[in-house]
Amino acid sequence: MVISLPPEVELLVKRQVENGTYGSMTYGRSETIEDVVMAGLSHILGQDDLEAEMSHDQLKQEVLIGLEQADRGELLDFHGEVEAIRQRIHQRYKE
Repeated sequence: MVISLPPEVELLVKRQVENGTYGSMTYGRSETIEDVVMAGLSHILGQDDLEAEMSHDQLKQEVLIGLEQADRGELLDFHGEVEAIRQRIHQRYKE
């Protein structure tokens, strides 16, 4: 696969290779441009995993809050709320 990079990104990647920032002397070879790109992709994938985990934890927290509210009897009438929303939408279109 051939990837074209903007000149400023290409320069950054070349500097990373020269500095050995992402170096791993794997299989007796020095760092390559591919190593730098793979490190960047690994970072992106790690961030995606972290965001998914955080999102899952946030969802769990929201569900727990909802369950606590239900236990206290703090529930809304679903059909009444839907009807109120419909009426507000209808009023907006009338104006």
